[in-house]
Amino acid sequence: MRIWESALLTVLGGLMAAGAGLLAAVLQGRQAARARAEQQSREDRYRLHQDRVAAYLDFHLSASNARGVMQDVTGETEEADAERRAARNATQHSYVMVMLIGGAETIAAARRTMVYIDGVVFRREPFDAPAWSDIIGGFQQAARYDLTGHRDLAEIWRMVDWPPPPPRGHPGHGSGVPGADPELQHAEPDGGRPGSSAGTSGA
Repeated sequence: MRIWESALLTVLGGLMAAGAGLLAAVLQGRQAARARAEQQSREDRYRLHQDRVAAYLDFHLSASNARGVMQDVTGETEEADAERRAARNATQHSYVMVMLIGGAETIAAARRTMVYIDGVVFRREPFDAPAWSDIIGGFQQAARYDLTGHRDLAEIWRMVDWPPPPPRGHPGHGSGVPGADPELQHAEPDGGRPGSSAGTSGA
């Protein structure tokens, strides 16, 4: 009888050991899967962040180019109209990427920019530099908040007084920095709210 008891205990002990090993393997597998999922999520967030940086920058540069074309009112020729439409379409192309991967606030700010560009290009509304500064400043602030979580552009710009560039066509027109985009230097959203009064120097 004792032999059977001993054998039974041995079998039970083996089953318990096997069960414990199986349970440990299952738990380790779940932990590894959770770690892989977290790592994948971090990588996805990083890629999205990088893609948004590229999309926001591309849209801003396209909008800056459109601004230069819109404010150049030297003549209402077919060539000038074609140039305005080409600049508008390039900005629209950049807007689509912002719309697909951007944050909601940045998409709304980019959409306001496109509405303004369409008004000038298609409806021949006069280009208004202060209004443009307000709109593009709103996009800059929304993009910065989306990427960094900060709404501090107005405070940053108030630290240094940077005079506006001369009027277009002026012999000294330009920012003084070769290759620099005047809008990146002078658009200063007021109060850190997208769509707020820009209070800029006509960028």
